[in-house]
Amino acid sequence: MVGNKTENRNFSGLKFLLITHTFTTGPSQELRDYFIKNKVTFSFIENPFSYNQNQTQSQITFYEKGEKKKCFKSIEFRGPDVLYFAKDFFTTIYFVAKLAKKYDVCIAADNLNALSAWFLKRMGYVGEVIYWTIDYTPKRFENNLLNGIYHWIDRFCCYHSNLIWNSSRRMKEARIHNGVEIERCAKEIIVPDGCHFYDIERLPDNKVGRLKLVFMGHLIKGKGVDFVVSVMPDLIEKYPDVYLTIIGTGPEESNLKNLVQELNIKRNVRFTGFIKEHKDLEKIIASCGIALAPYVPDPNSFTFFSDVGKVKVYLACGLPVLITDVPEIAGDIRNNKAGIIFDYNRESFTKKISVLLDSDVEYYRYRHNAIELAKKLDWENVFESVINETLSNLGFII
Repeated sequence: MVGNKTENRNFSGLKFLLITHTFTTGPSQELRDYFIKNKVTFSFIENPFSYNQNQTQSQITFYEKGEKKKCFKSIEFRGPDVLYFAKDFFTTIYFVAKLAKKYDVCIAADNLNALSAWFLKRMGYVGEVIYWTIDYTPKRFENNLLNGIYHWIDRFCCYHSNLIWNSSRRMKEARIHNGVEIERCAKEIIVPDGCHFYDIERLPDNKVGRLKLVFMGHLIKGKGVDFVVSVMPDLIEKYPDVYLTIIGTGPEESNLKNLVQELNIKRNVRFTGFIKEHKDLEKIIASCGIALAPYVPDPNSFTFFSDVGKVKVYLACGLPVLITDVPEIAGDIRNNKAGIIFDYNRESFTKKISVLLDSDVEYYRYRHNAIELAKKLDWENVFESVINETLSNLGFII
């Protein structure tokens, strides 16, 4: 029954609802797997983004004590983003009503899903609502009307949720600057991105291919992968065997391939495309020597205000990270000497990466520091701490 308290340490007496948008694996899928491992009873709703070509239907999956019991999908839908989001709202309500179960806690990733969660609470299907902000930016849409609606929904969810999970501390500061009345908001808990540190097979130092560079991510503007490709001829001139692996797909993929062709560097660049299994992705990264996170310095970007999961994966695979001073974790990387911060220009990039490529002593020092930092960021540790704090704040006995 919604609202009942429990003394069961593994949360088996509580029922959870997790609602998320999906493109590839991310924090929501990690929480799902954590719930399964800990034999939690919960439902998982996935609403694919409009650009998700690998999944075109929303779906709900019900797990009883970690075991999958039921799953059904919506009809396929194609259309503009505005209609997509409306479809997601009504599909979520329909799924929960059809499954006809009640939940003690709903964790809703992003404001549109949190709005659905608030509505479900009003209908009596949900007890407590957690608004999980994985991504946030003051300028979500170029269209001022859409951007205003986005932030109105964000404020509403901040004011009407029972708890807020933020992936970084910068989000609270940005909301204050954006007119959110913090005293009206629910309490904040920081939920950083994690990694599967203990599941990843790292190569021994003598097997590491230091000249192998890797970029992983959604291939869109603002991620800086075009910048890296444009600098590759400079690196190849000094290090003929340097090799760049680009993991991921997205709207910029064809432009990037054309740029590789124009620069005549096909021998030194590989595109893997979308990789479904996270373990396969980690294996490729672990085979490389240096990870790249060349975020474009944009104070309105999602990256500036959010945590970035891929950097945690890089570190867990044992790779020093070459990163711009954009995401919050850049400071941790600098302070722990787990990588090097560079300015977003050719001279700085080539100078800083040479520190790792030219010196065995420096490279292995940074590599070992990256591994030590990643140990602290294992997903199991992150969720264990967050769930305990969350249930305590909601009044459940743990």
